[in-house]
Amino acid sequence: MARTGPITEHFDWEEAACRDGTPVPPELEENVVKAAEMMEKVRMALGGRPIAPNSWYRTPSYNRSVGGAPGSQHLQGNAVDFAVDHMTPRQVQDAMVILQNLGIVGGLGRYRGFTHVDRGPKRTW
Repeated sequence: MARTGPITEHFDWEEAACRDGTPVPPELEENVVKAAEMMEKVRMALGGRPIAPNSWYRTPSYNRSVGGAPGSQHLQGNAVDFAVDHMTPRQVQDAMVILQNLGIVGGLGRYRGFTHVDRGPKRTW
């Protein structure tokens, strides 16, 4: 049975589920919890502004359909693509560099309309 309700204070299982409607598999729930804890730190670093995740866990087929990397951290529930109201992606991404240097964020993807962070090794693209 799919988990529902809060993971942490500001993030829930519905947000973490794949956009194709597939819930987070039980074997990946621990990764998603750790990613949600990372996202709480991201939220605090952004002044407590609400974060709108647009992609978290992805099934392999959904990941392929959106052009995701074959070894994407999304496949393990370790990555979140998100936007923040009243902040440009550049502003968000600049703040994430600080968290990356502190070891809170591993991967940092800079995209035109959103930001990607993950719990993988430190890298930027």
